[in-house]
Amino acid sequence: MRGSLIVAVLPALSVALLSAAFGLRLLIVEGESMAPTIHSGDLVVTAALPLAVFGGPGSIVLRGERSGSPNGWLLHRVIQRGDGWRRTAGDASISPDAGVVEDRDVHGLLVAVIPVAPLSEILGQMFDRVGATFTARRPIGFSAASATVAALSIESISTVGADASGRLLPGGRVTASLLLGWSKSSPHVLQIDPAAFSAYAGSSNAGVKALARSLRIETRCRDATTQTSSWWAASDLLTAEWSASVSSTGELLRVDPAAWPVGVRCEVAVTLLGNLGAQLAALQLPLSWSAT
Repeated sequence: MRGSLIVAVLPALSVALLSAAFGLRLLIVEGESMAPTIHSGDLVVTAALPLAVFGGPGSIVLRGERSGSPNGWLLHRVIQRGDGWRRTAGDASISPDAGVVEDRDVHGLLVAVIPVAPLSEILGQMFDRVGATFTARRPIGFSAASATVAALSIESISTVGADASGRLLPGGRVTASLLLGWSKSSPHVLQIDPAAFSAYAGSSNAGVKALARSLRIETRCRDATTQTSSWWAASDLLTAEWSASVSSTGELLRVDPAAWPVGVRCEVAVTLLGNLGAQLAALQLPLSWSAT
């Protein structure tokens, strides 16, 4: 172990000695938004190269990020360049970073990636850290509509894994507790409203599928008459193959009133797996509860 540590650390120290002369920075990466090109724990080297020559689309830049990233830095790829500005995105993100970065906020360009994940905690005490984090985080909430034959109310909403501004981070979860009832004996369905969900995700089919890939939706229900009955899991079918014309791709619950004459209490939990589209100021997950 000691020998491998020396082998890994000595080249990094050699580069560090040259950093003052050549504008180099050695940084430990935190986050997976640049996977598979760069992984969390990698040591990266950036240099103050001329942006006009090396900072075009496809290059990876060390850019300013005012919040949410170590030292206010973010390491992301340039996807568009304009006069004095660039638009960036993580390779693993489904949408660009919010806004653009001006040339004056670019602090360097990536020149090397050194996989040192097993030693990243040790090297993290020697070098600064840089974020490769998912950006454009957005709040997720619930809206609900029901037909006259299907009673619905949202009893509570709780959030776990949000940042200080209330924006849901990747891996964060919003859970809504719903009370569902009926006035007809035909089966009832709780689903993601096809038209409203498509509108939130943008007009393109690709945009809707990308949003579906970013969410994991889990539903569990129990008899509404008691708080001690056992939960049972519904068969959530929201998938990356979302289709507004095929309602089963957004179905969360199908239940027969004969089995639960008073109604059911359900918890719908939405986990953010990746990055919501930058065009979404907030996502209100539109639920629809109706008789079939």
